[in-house]
Amino acid sequence: MLLVKSCTISLSHWGIGYLRCLLIILVLTAVMISTAAAQSQPNRITFLFAINGFHDGSKFDKAADLAVDDKQNLVFVCDSGSGTVDAFSRQGIAKFQIGKQEKVESPTAIAFDRSGNLYVAVDNATKIYVLDRKNELVRVINVRSEAGDNTMIGRMTVGHNDSLYVTDVAGQRVLVFDKEGKLVLTFGASGSERGKFQSIEDIAVDRQDRIYVTDATGIPVQVFDKSGKFIYKFGARGPFDEDFVQPSGLTVDRFDQVWVVDSAAHRIKVFDRLGFFLTSFGDYGMGEGSLFYPTHVELDNLGRIYVLERGLRRLQVFTLERPFQPFDKP
Repeated sequence: MLLVKSCTISLSHWGIGYLRCLLIILVLTAVMISTAAAQSQPNRITFLFAINGFHDGSKFDKAADLAVDDKQNLVFVCDSGSGTVDAFSRQGIAKFQIGKQEKVESPTAIAFDRSGNLYVAVDNATKIYVLDRKNELVRVINVRSEAGDNTMIGRMTVGHNDSLYVTDVAGQRVLVFDKEGKLVLTFGASGSERGKFQSIEDIAVDRQDRIYVTDATGIPVQVFDKSGKFIYKFGARGPFDEDFVQPSGLTVDRFDQVWVVDSAAHRIKVFDRLGFFLTSFGDYGMGEGSLFYPTHVELDNLGRIYVLERGLRRLQVFTLERPFQPFDKP
């Protein structure tokens, strides 16, 4: 209304005032149209580069896990085949390796807490070593002494309260440890019904402490509250974009959007926290930018996406065009 009144006043004086008013209207209209067009565009995902191994000309032997340390601007690959955890800059430059010198042998899974401590599953996936930023040993979590002799660590993540969440691939359950390494919660069992798992894969936790768990052959994604109570599930087996063939790794971003690797479909699929499908990317292939049996996905705080592939033993890096905006629902 103020714009119309201003135009009326300008029109009454003709000349420069009229032209100025007309110009303001045209500029404002162009800005509104361009803003609406930009908002309607999808948040594009672009390939940046690939890392094949720690040394030039080499390849990862058996890349088993992936983690991002935003505090040190580093990306870590757990190479269980070579017995090392390899650290890279965000630009893909090899920095250092953690291995036998740090008493880390045959690592199988890794994770970071808010302080930058590195958690490494070792010793046939029965213990977890906690290393500080100097890669010095802080403590050892003997998982079997806490959770039983048949326990075997699958993948793990650290929540916002520094609780450690671990998948037990032998018992098809989730283990939760406090920041001192004491077991405080277990839930899940072998089975096909909700709250149980057939082939438990990965685990992630959002800002509200909801726990997301993927299952390669059972219910694709199940969501639990912080006490381990089943809340809801999402995902189905099928040929459509929102369906799954073989769910594997997952992570939750700053908007509580859930990124899930569909390994056998060679795609990464993104859902909101309630399980509504938002987008996906990845095409079957061996070239750069294509995916060949991906297994893990992580995001950093700059909007870069890191995808680890079992098929070609490489780490590929992508970027979001709008990293600080959530995906629009289709």
